Amino acid sequence: MTQSYFKNIKAVLSQELNTAKSNIYVAVAWFTDAEILAILTAKRKAGLKVIIVISNDFKNFKESYSLDFEPFKAAGGKLLVMDKAFMHHKFSIVDDTTLITGTANYTYSGFHKNAENIMVVNEATLVGEFLEQFNSLADYFKFEESLILSPQKTKAEAEIKWSLMHIELLEQELVAAQKVMELYEVQYRLRFGELILQILAIEKQKLEHRANLTAKVEDKLRYENILYTYEQLKNSKTADTQFVTAAADPKQQKTLKELFREGVKLCHPDNAFIAEHLKQRAQEIFIKLKEAYLHNDMEMLNTLLNDLKSGIALGNIDYKNLAFENLQSLLDQLKEKITILSEAINALKVSQKYGLALDTNTLHDFFDKEELLLKEKLRQLVGQYKFSGLFNSLIKSF
Repeated sequence: MTQSYFKNIKAVLSQELNTAKSNIYVAVAWFTDAEILAILTAKRKAGLKVIIVISNDFKNFKESYSLDFEPFKAAGGKLLVMDKAFMHHKFSIVDDTTLITGTANYTYSGFHKNAENIMVVNEATLVGEFLEQFNSLADYFKFEESLILSPQKTKAEAEIKWSLMHIELLEQELVAAQKVMELYEVQYRLRFGELILQILAIEKQKLEHRANLTAKVEDKLRYENILYTYEQLKNSKTADTQFVTAAADPKQQKTLKELFREGVKLCHPDNAFIAEHLKQRAQEIFIKLKEAYLHNDMEMLNTLLNDLKSGIALGNIDYKNLAFENLQSLLDQLKEKITILSEAINALKVSQKYGLALDTNTLHDFFDKEELLLKEKLRQLVGQYKFSGLFNSLIKSF
């Protein structure tokens, strides 16, 4: 399960840290929030394993707002300070099962001033990837003293890796939100399909009559559009019923999500330095994966995944040997993608349809009111045409 938060970030982080039972691992570039440190210190005093990795930056140690980490260390907490390279991560792992990651540093600005976000993730595979990254940070302190690194390049590489992971999560969350919206539309069609077909039948006949009389191109186009809508709705009931059945099966939805996520990791098109012809193919496969997941098409997801595994995997890119300028260009594109995805997710989640699809009781009340409106619309249409010669042909079309 993954949940994004754009407000009350500190409260969400505090709540997750307070649930810890065995260990907490923190990797954050800037850490100046005394209340978060107090939670970590208290958890350490309660016997939990707590490790903090932060960057060796003056904001963490030499400003008036910098924290005193000595009580934390005196309680047995471990503080690791990245020195040779700038560490720009922003994530915490609780009990090896919950990942809290996002854009916010653990600072006053990160929590209260900036436009930031965090995500709470409970997917074992992704949590494991971040846990592996944290362990590699801890191993960093075993490096030989003679190792020479470029702080700027290391920072950019770390940000790229985090950004690609973040995009992957956001893509999954966006498709999941779109699936909720599709569930609303499907339930709407199943509830009101027959009623809407009657309304469309009248409007279809009316527009056909007008198109025949006027011979205007725009009237013909309007008729063709409503005819298409009418035929689509007539033929949608079976697929809509199957969609609702699949959506109500948590085991099937979990499997679909896992297949989709695995496929995205192999073909994600957001790597800017993939050859252009491969990038286009990655985009095409990603769209197919998304459509298959949206429509609960297990067979298609398996087919696409098997194709990717058989030799056309496109998602992995070795950016370690890229020049710093290219790394920065890639990072800028990824940040723009994160912004676009975050805004798209937020737009869906604040919509009325999204909220209705997740609240069965409210949805039923809304549909009851909608039914009265549609019946009134049908009554008015019938009233307009019942004394015309057009009405007899309308009756036959029902």
